[in-house]
Amino acid sequence: MQSGTNVPYMKISAIDYSQNINGDYKATVTGGGEGIATLIPVLNGVHQAGLSLSV
Repeated sequence: MQSGTNVPYMKISAIDYSQNINGDYKATVTGGGEGIATLIPVLNGVHQAGLSLSV
């Protein structure tokens, strides 16, 4: 079970992410949201992402 907001597709316009040891990404997006995301880059610039925000 995953808690938080599940974002199947999100446009990455202002996001800073770094890969951790588990292969997940710690993502900081504009707006102050921070969480763990699995990002799969695609050609049109839209990432398929599973993002769990922590508040």
